[in-house]
Amino acid sequence: QSPLKLIIYLFSTCVLVPIGEEIFYRRLLYVSLRHKLAFIPSLLISAVLFGAVHPSGPVPALATGLFLGWIYEKKENLPVIIIVHGLINFSAVLFLIFISIK
Repeated sequence: QSPLKLIIYLFSTCVLVPIGEEIFYRRLLYVSLRHKLAFIPSLLISAVLFGAVHPSGPVPALATGLFLGWIYEKKENLPVIIIVHGLINFSAVLFLIFISIK
């Protein structure tokens, strides 16, 4: 792939996607659930839905959703969650690049 394609892919995967997903899954869904339910049910529901939209890796995405939801409960700081999500995605991309090098 070209360097430009890689930069665009990294930007979308590590910046744009985490912003959109965290606004929806943590700020809107989780907070709405949390107003009605206790921490654990809210966390589980939001994490399961987060994992379900990641068909290429629902189990790792579920674990990531649990982790991000737990951090959000403790910090209530959306920018922090977006950054952590971006770093997780960045490390996954680096891993995929590493295993694809022959």
